[in-house]
Amino acid sequence: MKTTEIKTVFPHADLIREEKIDVGDLPTSITRKMVGFNLLNGKLKKQPDNQKIKDSAVASSVEIADAIQNWSERNLEEKKESMENAKDEAAATEKKKAEDEAAATNTELEPKNKSGFYGRLFGR
Repeated sequence: MKTTEIKTVFPHADLIREEKIDVGDLPTSITRKMVGFNLLNGKLKKQPDNQKIKDSAVASSVEIADAIQNWSERNLEEKKESMENAKDEAAATEKKKAEDEAAATNTELEPKNKSGFYGRLFGR
């Protein structure tokens, strides 16, 4: 009779591998949880039949995966906002540059519309 060993799947490890996340980029709050997980996983390797340790390790992995997912989504939102801000700044810079160029080419000091208060007052 052949016995097959059932491999425990850890969601955070799959997420890191699939999303190609560099663990060094993760915040310390997540890496601390990963250290705790590694301790549990070490116990699990010594006692593979201990269901309580296995359940704790899987629960810890799910918690870490959730934290990584939330961090990743926040990072994506921040990158989008940063890109939008950069676009807005570039547009404002272009507008200012165009206004400066227009002002430099406009040598007329008086306004073209002379129907304002002073224009009527002085008959211009």
